[in-house]
Amino acid sequence: MRKTIAPWQKPLLLMSMLVSCFAVVAEPAHWFLWQSKFNGNMLCKQLSPGEGWQQHAGPFYDARCTKEVLKVHRTVNSPTNKKLSNTVNSTR
Repeated sequence: MRKTIAPWQKPLLLMSMLVSCFAVVAEPAHWFLWQSKFNGNMLCKQLSPGEGWQQHAGPFYDARCTKEVLKVHRTVNSPTNKKLSNTVNSTR
């Protein structure tokens, strides 16, 4: 016996598939080291603790602010940049 999908269920099915795709590529928020403007104390949080704090370092992967996020720098001659520049030049 084969079940059919009701017309109102199709948008819900599509929406749930779309949301699950985004959930796969999502990553947790980064952590930052915050320094007190008042007494210089350090605090590791994902969001600013308030007006009396300034961002000191980061981003980090962990709540101890020890595993720094590696910054990837692309060179001018990287294959990705060449591909992008070719598509921009061909549209002009």
